[in-house]
Amino acid sequence: MILHKNIMAVIKSINKISPPFVYENDQSVPFLPLSHVFERVAGHFYGMYAGITSSYAQSIETFAVDIREKKPTVVLAVPRACEKVYQKITMQVAEQPQWKQKIFLSALVNINLNQAKTLAKKNNIDFDKPQELLKNKEFLSIVDEHVAERNSHLARYETIKKYKIIENEFSQETGELTASLKLKRNVIYEKYKSLIQQIYDSL
Repeated sequence: MILHKNIMAVIKSINKISPPFVYENDQSVPFLPLSHVFERVAGHFYGMYAGITSSYAQSIETFAVDIREKKPTVVLAVPRACEKVYQKITMQVAEQPQWKQKIFLSALVNINLNQAKTLAKKNNIDFDKPQELLKNKEFLSIVDEHVAERNSHLARYETIKKYKIIENEFSQETGELTASLKLKRNVIYEKYKSLIQQIYDSL
């Protein structure tokens, strides 16, 4: 039997993780059943404790549509679910030309400006507008640390080798997303050709 104090012990332990497991302005789209102890404790209870916003997926079948609509910044998943996503991604990558496969291991990065503000304030970084942080050396060094930290949990072939930060988020208005919020890859490649070439040249 799992007691309330057991649950609170887990929640307090999660809350001690650095960098933080989540921020209060994070968005989540839970898709695991609440009967699953991982979702119940780390998602449901800890989500309330941390103050994040959760928009529950209608079902596992609608999950892809739900995340495009809600744009979560954090998603909890069990290994099998991650395995399926990874398999689908690698299959799609394998069908791309060699140079695009290299870009996949690098990546163009959008930074959530609300999270950027939170991170900057936590680290006492001065700024007038959040966009300024994308060129702030102190802030970018923190981004590097986060990337390195994430890479430390991945196999070498999975790690992000190089990346470039895009100042504007992808949207329908700026042409990178379709009406169903899918990426228009050809538009993105054309629009950010110089950045992609810089990444390619540095590999």
